[in-house]
Amino acid sequence: MKNTISLDQNEKDNLKCLAAQRTLYSKAKALFSFQILLCVIIVILTLFTLFIPNLKSFTAFFSISLAFAELTFFNGTISRLKNKAASIQELFDCNVLRIDWNSLKIPSKPDYEDINSYSTSIMTDPDKKSSLEDWYGRIPNEIPYTTARIICQRSNLFWDIELRHSFANATKLASFLLVLPLVIITVCDGITLTNVLFLFLSPTLPIIILALLQHINNKESIENLRRLKQTLDTVWEELLHSSNNEKHFYEASRNIQDEIYSQRKSNPLIFNWFYEIKKNKQQEDTNYTVSQMVKEYIESQ
Repeated sequence: MKNTISLDQNEKDNLKCLAAQRTLYSKAKALFSFQILLCVIIVILTLFTLFIPNLKSFTAFFSISLAFAELTFFNGTISRLKNKAASIQELFDCNVLRIDWNSLKIPSKPDYEDINSYSTSIMTDPDKKSSLEDWYGRIPNEIPYTTARIICQRSNLFWDIELRHSFANATKLASFLLVLPLVIITVCDGITLTNVLFLFLSPTLPIIILALLQHINNKESIENLRRLKQTLDTVWEELLHSSNNEKHFYEASRNIQDEIYSQRKSNPLIFNWFYEIKKNKQQEDTNYTVSQMVKEYIESQ
């Protein structure tokens, strides 16, 4: 059966799904940005304690409060926003790739009211709306769904791996640059038990929690994505040598889609500005990957 992915991905209802998930991810990223801003404020407050010693107690209290808020509020709220965004993007994939909804993985589909509400701001902006079009690129119509699904899933995965690897390195550098001033301040004011407690340990606590969670989650995410890529590559090789078993490859795509959904809802956030820096190069690489996979399939027939 020939695919209609190039047309279906640009239908209004499907674009609304992409717009809604992007809005939800943006809300989560805004909250994550606020977390980082509070960590920067702590570093600045700690710097002022060199000149206003009475600020030490307040800075320590503020730092511990932020660490508690990270564990009880920020992480939970961001996780809920990511889960909702991932389920809406899953609906888009199921619609466009013609994959049945897995009610065992996600018991209920996203509410249409949520999709409509969260998509409005982007769908009414022509420039933002156009950026969602051709999400999977231009997949030739003559390619059957069995093959087209794997190509689309593989192209998304490559983009994610490369982007996350770069962002993980940037996160490590940013964490180091935040902690370094606190070390310098502690040394400059004298290494005493009080200074280590008030100028280093308490101010670095929220930074360490944030950085450690980012490091662990990014590392786990990249490892899972690489394993999933290996699975996709294996399925692709099978498909090139024997593409007649449509049921087998449909089930493989459905299982891969389950893993993609799990990844989306647990992946650490990547800022839009970082994505924009890498966008052109990665889009070029992704388009090349899609064209080569299409060429491989055609030559195998």
